[in-house]
Amino acid sequence: MARFARVNSALQAFFGLITLLSGVLMMWGSVKGEKADISTIGTLSAGAVDIDASVPSAADNGKLVVAAGKFVADQQLEDEYLKPGAYLILRRHVEMYQWTEEVGSNSSEPRYSQGWHEGEVDFFKFSSPEGHENPVLRSASVRQVVQSSRFGGYDGSVLLESIVKLLPLTLDQSMLKDSTLLIEENKIIVPRPGNLESPALGDMRVWYEALPQGDYTVMTKQVDERTLVGATPSDTLLIRPGLFTAESLSKAQSSEVRSGVFGMLCFGAILLFAGMVSILSPLATNFDLRPRLPFTGGAALAVVCAAISCGALAVMSALALLGS
Repeated sequence: MARFARVNSALQAFFGLITLLSGVLMMWGSVKGEKADISTIGTLSAGAVDIDASVPSAADNGKLVVAAGKFVADQQLEDEYLKPGAYLILRRHVEMYQWTEEVGSNSSEPRYSQGWHEGEVDFFKFSSPEGHENPVLRSASVRQVVQSSRFGGYDGSVLLESIVKLLPLTLDQSMLKDSTLLIEENKIIVPRPGNLESPALGDMRVWYEALPQGDYTVMTKQVDERTLVGATPSDTLLIRPGLFTAESLSKAQSSEVRSGVFGMLCFGAILLFAGMVSILSPLATNFDLRPRLPFTGGAALAVVCAAISCGALAVMSALALLGS
């Protein structure tokens, strides 16, 4: 029993050390990454030229430009669930409530459970397909793009092809073709005919990502005055909602980077705290903060580890600010 306790303590200390080091590396890497990202943004923006997107000019070919203007199309996008809307790109995701198989690493029997999964799980590949049959998925995930579009005075088709990241589309009942369908967690619930309970096998959840028509700012190397980016966009391509100049775009991007880095720093501080508590927990009885603070034992250990983690967070945050 004592031997088992020693082994357990050693494993706890080992995993605690890994967690602690992960926290430190995450915090330090976040600071270094922020410096590199902000430096790159600043360098690009400093060399960029503000141009009028509504009046393309061949004189700007070969230059790094920042163009702000309206990205629009005459076409509207829709599907069997969604009414026509002013979207440049509309991506539909479809999940179905269905059987899945979980096979363990040992020789134990596979486990089957029902849950929401995107696409259709092929139950014919199950070890025991009988009794775990999945219905045919009635609607597929699909990505739609308008046939023609305009960014200011440019043809926007090539720009749209280069856009990968879309924003979730916030749904409400007025946007649905069938007003009887429910929306839960921003997903349309489409029950399978005959299903009286929800969720049930064969039910679907449909949700969307979209690029709406509107104001956008593009920073890129202008290749020609018709499509802005030519047949193949350069590696330097930034598309952001809203109207910005080169200077204001740099500030907005830097602020976004800092916000993301602070989140990573906080998560790193949490890992640091968890690692220290795990390593020092066998010594918890030795911690006593009285009379200054009314904490002793495990509570005192937690307070000390929290103070060290907060201190590390403050130092790393200061380094990030000094380097930006």
